[in-house]
Amino acid sequence: MSREGVAVLNGGGTMNQRRPAGPVIQAAEDSALVYFSVGEHGYALPLTHVRELVRMVAIAPLPYAPDALVGAINLRGRVIPVVSLRARLGLPPREATLTDRIIAVDVGGQTIGLLVDSVLDVLTTSQVEVQTLTIDLAGARTTSVAKVNGRSIPILDLEQLYPSG
Repeated sequence: MSREGVAVLNGGGTMNQRRPAGPVIQAAEDSALVYFSVGEHGYALPLTHVRELVRMVAIAPLPYAPDALVGAINLRGRVIPVVSLRARLGLPPREATLTDRIIAVDVGGQTIGLLVDSVLDVLTTSQVEVQTLTIDLAGARTTSVAKVNGRSIPILDLEQLYPSG
């Protein structure tokens, strides 16, 4: 699935373009990542899930919604829910600001907006080495980490954060 049409607004700084040492575990185009911050932490999402990066807009609150569901926005004529990734990750709440960003993602057959503090960069395959880690001893759950310039950045699994059904 090509993501050539992904709109990147206020793309952030450029990271060092040198290839990391060691084997590249996932060297396909799919390993391009959107790198963003929530609180003091940096996270990444596979670019294949990202529909659009959106500057902060008015979010219509939804009555009786769970705490993580901030509200809804109109994205190009389509109303989508906006979820606070801060709340979903168990981080302390804070008021949204004009510098926050909404990452519109496709997950479970629908588009949702993820409210994040900032979008830092879009990382290409030449900048990233992706490694898969086993989380439990039985090997039932795994996660991926991007290694960029000596830093480890967790890659969020949207299917685990927002299971369908």
